Amino acid sequence: MKWANDISRAALLAGSLSMLGTGPAAAGPQAQAAAAALKNWWENEYLNTTPAPEAPLWTAHLRTRSKPDECYDGNPNANPYIPATHPLALNLNPLDADTGIPLNGHTYAETCSQGKPKFNEAYAWGEVRAGNDVWFGTMSNTGCVIQGGTKVLVPTSPDPTPPGLSYLLINQVCEYNQSWNAGNMPPGYEHMADWRMPHIRVWDNANGALIEPVIPAGVHADRLENTLGIRFAGKFGNRVALGGPTIAGSVGKQGINLFIFDATSRSFLGSCNLPQYNDIRRGVAVQKNGADNQFYFTVRTAPAANGSGGGKGAVVRWNPSQSNLCQFSQVGNLDNMGSEILQLGNQLVVGTWINFAPNTTSSIPTFQLPPTTGLYVSPIIPMNGLTAINQSGWKKVWNISTNWEPDTIAGMADLIGAMAVYKGWLYFGLMMQPGTVDQVGQILHSRGYLNLDADNDGTLDEDDMTALRRGASRPPALFRAQNLGARSQKVEVLYGNRYLPVYNRDSRTYTAPPANGDTAHSNKMRAASKWGKAGFDCLGTFYMWSALTMGNTLFFGTAGLSSAFLFTDSLPGQGNAWANFNYANCPDGGDLMRFDNDTSAAKAESRTGLGNRNNLFRNMQPGNTGPIVGTANNSNLSTNPPGGWELIELTKP
Repeated sequence: MKWANDISRAALLAGSLSMLGTGPAAAGPQAQAAAAALKNWWENEYLNTTPAPEAPLWTAHLRTRSKPDECYDGNPNANPYIPATHPLALNLNPLDADTGIPLNGHTYAETCSQGKPKFNEAYAWGEVRAGNDVWFGTMSNTGCVIQGGTKVLVPTSPDPTPPGLSYLLINQVCEYNQSWNAGNMPPGYEHMADWRMPHIRVWDNANGALIEPVIPAGVHADRLENTLGIRFAGKFGNRVALGGPTIAGSVGKQGINLFIFDATSRSFLGSCNLPQYNDIRRGVAVQKNGADNQFYFTVRTAPAANGSGGGKGAVVRWNPSQSNLCQFSQVGNLDNMGSEILQLGNQLVVGTWINFAPNTTSSIPTFQLPPTTGLYVSPIIPMNGLTAINQSGWKKVWNISTNWEPDTIAGMADLIGAMAVYKGWLYFGLMMQPGTVDQVGQILHSRGYLNLDADNDGTLDEDDMTALRRGASRPPALFRAQNLGARSQKVEVLYGNRYLPVYNRDSRTYTAPPANGDTAHSNKMRAASKWGKAGFDCLGTFYMWSALTMGNTLFFGTAGLSSAFLFTDSLPGQGNAWANFNYANCPDGGDLMRFDNDTSAAKAESRTGLGNRNNLFRNMQPGNTGPIVGTANNSNLSTNPPGGWELIELTKP
């Protein structure tokens, strides 16, 4: 039965090609041939990999998890779609109040007397540890809200994937503007109505209790109700701050909100709104004499009130005082949104993310092209920390399109993923959001930079788009670097592909590397990887999403789904060698990988989502003997395994 269920799951994913295209599903022999050649290349490239088998050294303990928060009585398979009525039929008595796990003899199905249990809270999005407490914030129905936000960002764009079961996950339902919540959204934001108010919670790891600190009614609670999700969490001294973009900020307008608490008493101290920014990612505390001395975090800059500017990145220093918690200074300017940030010696290192900003001068749904992403290093950190005079002193020392990626579209779609310092090296991964190459490719095509119409029939039909996705999408590579910014800078590729598909102007589509490779298809390091292919040897991996060094071990958490990039439509059990190999060695979900030293390949602590194959590994914080992992899980209608975020602690026997 499991094999049959997985085949039906894969068939739904593979059959989603028509949902993502923008043109008619016309047959084009040139594009079809390109798509078939690319499919064959990717399958052969990954059929010859050796994914590390699951070999855990730690024991996984599910500490707490998301509970169903609604009952869903819609019909996701109906055409037209029948939305949920939001019945008030939820009963959480069958579940443990702290852990969210069903009590003995009970199931999640018992929580709804009408409809199905729905786990809206998808992500433990921001996470930080303070003593025995793990603070984290949530984001609901993340994939649905992002897809709906595209329609809000560019109202003339096509409607998102029709309401109903998502093309990515069999047990995820998206309702968009047909949700009962559409009437509660700000005018113009109805397509983001899968959004639910985020929550800030504390897991008391010493006593096994889940706590939700009280945010007082009024301006502070109103800010939480206007926050997309809690993407950021950081600890500075005895204060903990969590926050995220406003709903408007998430689609390129203004505002992030921060909520500040006393780390010991868990009491609420205040909140801040920063209209000059519209997204926030990670933070780092710099210590002096063993105590937190400075705190920095990464943001994206917002446009001015007239809509001009914005779309860049910055590093911001938090300078709270007893009388004013909301004191901030911008200490670094970046060409793209800041994402990961950490301390490396006496400097900070920041990875950047691509940013798309609306193009208000065009009559077609398009975006302004950003610079490609990369790594920045700060000036040497002065004794009293970085200040505003250091803003222009940051140096971009590694660039995806210059130093790694041979293809234009892929270079514009790739992001810097998780980073960690391990045995004197900076380890950093890449990540690519499924669907980004569609956006970038259509922009370049519409502006005449590239012609992706392989059959020259005047339209980007479904075959053209399939060739684009298979040609420009990428599993995430993993690198390590030393001496960043110095003449002796050294970068090694640990997991990556020696050759990659690239766009060919003569054929107006993508070409696969020849059998022995060539210069045109070579990565720009001109180097084979040290230990394996991108994605830790699994084609379905799309994010290097979290990383943590604990003692002599480096952990990396990934996100993966075999059909996320639609490289292939081959299914297991139907005679395809790659599909059967991938099913056996690279199950869907997140992988938790570990390096036990810096001289050998990674081992797989988990290939199966730490017990829930819908889990993706968003965050890691240090526990007593192993990581405390915060997951992301968009399967909002799944009950076996359950949907929603989980907090899992690994302990070493």
